[in-house]
Amino acid sequence: MSSPLLVARPSSTGWIFIIVAVLLTPTAEILAEGATNASGQVQAAAAYATQRSAWMQSPSNQVEAWKFARAAFDWSEFATNRSSRAAIAEQGIAACQQALALGTSAPVHYYLALNLGRLAETRGLSALDLLHQMERELSLARSLDETFDHAGPDRTLGLLYRDAPGWPLSLGSWEKAGSHLESAVRIDGEFPENRLALAELYSKLHHKSLLTNELHALDLIWEPARQRLNGTEWASSWKDWEERRRKLEPVAASGPHPP
Repeated sequence: MSSPLLVARPSSTGWIFIIVAVLLTPTAEILAEGATNASGQVQAAAAYATQRSAWMQSPSNQVEAWKFARAAFDWSEFATNRSSRAAIAEQGIAACQQALALGTSAPVHYYLALNLGRLAETRGLSALDLLHQMERELSLARSLDETFDHAGPDRTLGLLYRDAPGWPLSLGSWEKAGSHLESAVRIDGEFPENRLALAELYSKLHHKSLLTNELHALDLIWEPARQRLNGTEWASSWKDWEERRRKLEPVAASGPHPP
């Protein structure tokens, strides 16, 4: 599944616009979205419970540790408040840290980074240090297995550099973002998230021709990817990908302006 990071939380005014948007959305669309979210929540809760039990039975098993950390990351997305989200992410972090005491592992470093990112979403200024920890863990994961999770280390580093505040506040860098997102596409250009993330960067940088190229590449891989990445575990990813793609298409058609 895709791994959304550093998603900006709406301000109080932002929530007003969200409420208005919901009121103007056709009922059938609201029900469909609610069904998708409910299905994803049930699935994430079940995976979290299953993987937590498996990890507790084999606490020295690195595979069970990273699978639990992955489930914690997915389940924390549905937490209704910051404290609950932080508590779930911290469980994933603890499992990974315990596993790394036994030896290095690309998946463990990777899911440690994702849970650190989830924890950062719940913090204020203290989140900046967590972003540097994420950078370190993702770099380690990349050095061990750059192909893991469809080029996940490069993709997530690219998103981190793309969306984090820039210097001097934090480590954000569009140059580094481009390098890692382009690397993710080279490693696995048939994974929609990789091309979407790179296309979004090109949109932010006003590179219309490069954006158009990525959207064309998405046209070619879209249906084969849908056939390959199917089932309920991919439903929320496809919903997210489709929405992001819709936002980019008119940008490429009208001019080099951010969506």
